[in-house]
Amino acid sequence: SSRTIQVWGTGSYEHHTTLRPQRAGVSPGEPIYTGQICNAPTYLNKIFVGRHDGSVEIWNLRTGNLIYTILPPSSNAGPVTALQPTPVLSLIAIAHKGGSLSIQNVETDQLVLSLRPTSSNSPQITSISFRSDGIGAGDDGRKPGVMATASADSGDITLWDLNNGGRVKGVLRGAHKTSGG
Repeated sequence: SSRTIQVWGTGSYEHHTTLRPQRAGVSPGEPIYTGQICNAPTYLNKIFVGRHDGSVEIWNLRTGNLIYTILPPSSNAGPVTALQPTPVLSLIAIAHKGGSLSIQNVETDQLVLSLRPTSSNSPQITSISFRSDGIGAGDDGRKPGVMATASADSGDITLWDLNNGGRVKGVLRGAHKTSGG
């Protein structure tokens, strides 16, 4: 169900715990989680979980406790559509259905970078990845800081240079086949 998270042991395949979120502002039967979950390097036994209200919860899997909730950038951000840790420790990229895309420092709960899609009617971001070889950005392509976002709705992939406030470096239109196409 999208109202709880079941945690299983990888070695024993035994059920470890059930994570139960706070239900504040959620009607009975309404989903709480969007299905966007990730972990981040150096955050042992922690997961980041996207919610329909736009927030991201940080859970300790060992204790089953909710540690912290990162609030959405605005009240109209919409559900979390993609989560991905960055190559820089303690930073996570978060996309929302309303079009916002941000990089957040999870240790300090500070917004590091807020990015805007190429147009107001851009399809929602459904995946995020980072180039990890330390090149591709900057005017000469030799600096680190490349992020790619994709949309399952359009098949488009957008390449971002995250240096100097972030900007779109290119869009690959229809780069992957979409369902229905």
